[in-house]
Amino acid sequence: MATSTWKVVWWAVFLAVVAVTTGCAAPLTQRDKLDTLVHPFYDAWRWKKLPSLAKRIEPEQRSEFIEKFKSSTADVSFADYEVSDIEVLEDKLTAHVTVVFYWYSQSDPTLMEAQVLETWKREKRGKPWYRTGQEVVSGHMP
Repeated sequence: MATSTWKVVWWAVFLAVVAVTTGCAAPLTQRDKLDTLVHPFYDAWRWKKLPSLAKRIEPEQRSEFIEKFKSSTADVSFADYEVSDIEVLEDKLTAHVTVVFYWYSQSDPTLMEAQVLETWKREKRGKPWYRTGQEVVSGHMP
């Protein structure tokens, strides 16, 4: 009988801990949600995984983007990237992502750096985010 009492106590404590820890978890902000999208996007950029990269480009602009990307990066390897800031604007439909790319060309293995401000948008809340624009802040991109 004592064994079953301990089992009940054990399960009660376990369920209480689960309830307390999950109840205290803060909901994901739009910045957090966007953060989970931009890293796979820039990983795909770095490794030139075009199908994965294309998922976050607006459907109307995908083919043009992919062709431009392929032609401008044919001789380029991306060594790394760093997302330094994600700012979701007040409308919650537009965001600015600051990312630094480190890259080199096969013909000139000098490591280059470019800081880029990218614009991400979505039609309305609940719809997917797409990268819609890019402005080079410092350095240059291939």
